[in-house]
Amino acid sequence: MATRVINVSWQKAYRASLLGTRKPGAPAYLYHGTADTIVPIAQGDMLYHDWCAQGASVQYVALPGLEHISGFIAGAPAGVQWLADRLAGKQAVAGCHEVSLP
Repeated sequence: MATRVINVSWQKAYRASLLGTRKPGAPAYLYHGTADTIVPIAQGDMLYHDWCAQGASVQYVALPGLEHISGFIAGAPAGVQWLADRLAGKQAVAGCHEVSLP
């Protein structure tokens, strides 16, 4: 028999821990394949919009026609370069920027 969690404090803490409920403490780079069936693109879109609504600086790249693994492989080089630029002291562009690649 499944046990229901009814502790209100725990439920509140759980909801607060869900991705997108809090603004990231640093700029973020997201990329997602539009044909991803493991993590649907709608989840990436929602995270991007949730963070942007909270004033985060986010660059979001949609990778047309790519699924989970091919999207990871194709998007990784730009993501790594974005991170390398931050570690080298280059400032991320403020605000939210959505990029759809052809």
